[in-house]
Amino acid sequence: LNVETKVEAGAPAETAPREQFVRITAAEVRAAGLLRQVTIQSFDWGALRLMRRVEPRLPLVALTNYDFLQTGQPGASPWLGGLDIDDFGGDPIRAIRSFGATTFSPVHGFPQNGTVGDPAYRPYVTGEMVRHAHRNGIKVVPWTVNDVPTMAKLIDDGVDGIITDYPDRLRTLLGRRGFRLPPAYASPFDIQAHRGGKATRPENTLAAFAHSLANPAISTLELDTGVTADGQLIVLHDRTINGSHCADTAPVRPGDPEFPYVGKLVKDLTLAQIRTLD
Repeated sequence: LNVETKVEAGAPAETAPREQFVRITAAEVRAAGLLRQVTIQSFDWGALRLMRRVEPRLPLVALTNYDFLQTGQPGASPWLGGLDIDDFGGDPIRAIRSFGATTFSPVHGFPQNGTVGDPAYRPYVTGEMVRHAHRNGIKVVPWTVNDVPTMAKLIDDGVDGIITDYPDRLRTLLGRRGFRLPPAYASPFDIQAHRGGKATRPENTLAAFAHSLANPAISTLELDTGVTADGQLIVLHDRTINGSHCADTAPVRPGDPEFPYVGKLVKDLTLAQIRTLD
């Protein structure tokens, strides 16, 4: 499992505090006995630096969309947890190595939903970036890549894995390239089902996870987490209850002033309130 802590460093009042998020996530992974099967990823490198202290046994994955680095701008980006990327010569590999992250997970290129076939497409991940990362003992796993030509370009660059909504497309391409792909999860190339594989089932749901677990094309489930007002870890992507995915049914108790819950921040709702949603 590749678990993303959805700490909103750019708007910290809209998610649970970083310290609480990290403490609860680490405790849940320990309680589930999954320390050897989970990686922790985040765009908020401050959460990763704190996780290194709270639970050093969990491997860390540093996400970025590049803009969050704020290269060449005065001061430190709020997304880097006190680090100033310019202190590392603008090099994210050097920066994440400083706090013990083992994987760099950047956007593949710009725009992030673009492909190598688009005239305006600009790659961010390059062969030189991957070679530099490997020289420093860091893996590179870009997100979120759904078209075969861009997957092929990144494989040529030497990446270690790809986060995708379409794991079957990626596995088919890897098979054609002659990669040794075992039937289950111990693949030498990491095929990550983004939000459980949201192209085939509703994202971050038990149905998506069950479908992906039964699919031999997939080696890793990638998912997102939030923390509720009563300190419970839940699986969802958005920091608010998204009306395109969820519908109110009834208040958890008559006269609940928070009802309706759709549109409310997750950090302001209890688990019991969220469980009423369809």
